[in-house]
Amino acid sequence: MIQPTSQQKSLVELDDMQALLRFGHGRLVESCFMLLTVADARQARAWLSAASFTNAATRETPPQQALQVAFTVHGLRRLGLDEQVIEGFSDEFISGMSHDESRCRGHCYSHRPNAGNDSRHDSYP
Repeated sequence: MIQPTSQQKSLVELDDMQALLRFGHGRLVESCFMLLTVADARQARAWLSAASFTNAATRETPPQQALQVAFTVHGLRRLGLDEQVIEGFSDEFISGMSHDESRCRGHCYSHRPNAGNDSRHDSYP
């Protein structure tokens, strides 16, 4: 692991960075992924406030375990995040990858009649 110099540390806002970006977590050999739905916003916020989170600034050494949490825009809305805050996210995050036609490479339209006749998708590499 490369340690940043004190000058580099001052250029990087470690308090606004996940530890994953700083440490890579390559030493952690097991993982568990769970996809959850926010069914009760109050209980979900309580769980999040009780969870043990640290940012990259609070650690000098790689952690022995890590908790990574990610949200969809729908989850953030269910948690009650203000819409003005949500509007600050990228269009791709808000609309979702399934709405990005440039990522489809033509196969997204196979369910449509005459999809093969749609020349917009014939020139993808």
